[in-house]
Amino acid sequence: MSVRGTRDQGKSMFIKEMLVDHPEASHQEIVKAWQSSGMPGSISATLVSRVRKREGISRKRKPGRRPAAPTATVAKAPRPVSTSPSAGRLVELEVEIDRVLKKVVELGSLTQVEDVLRKTRRQLYSAS
Repeated sequence: MSVRGTRDQGKSMFIKEMLVDHPEASHQEIVKAWQSSGMPGSISATLVSRVRKREGISRKRKPGRRPAAPTATVAKAPRPVSTSPSAGRLVELEVEIDRVLKKVVELGSLTQVEDVLRKTRRQLYSAS
């Protein structure tokens, strides 16, 4: 695996973790959190948007904004859906790990446990 692939996965997982804890976080807030954690590089608004879409985490529109004008859409090929019964169970397990991780973070001073949970979740995520 290339270094670039590893770095992008790290950014995506960071964004996902941030959005799980703070679903209304803006791109700027995510970038500030990334920089304050001492991580190299930057996070683009496009990557944040892609992670939001993939995870189904959308922000609420600000009041007074008009909805975007309808545009012509191009039909995309449907994304392959796993028919394996274990795929749904993997997603459920990932959500449960997220919940446990959030509780561990709230307790504080358990960085080794946090690291192990994040590593486990990444392995689970790559397996699904």
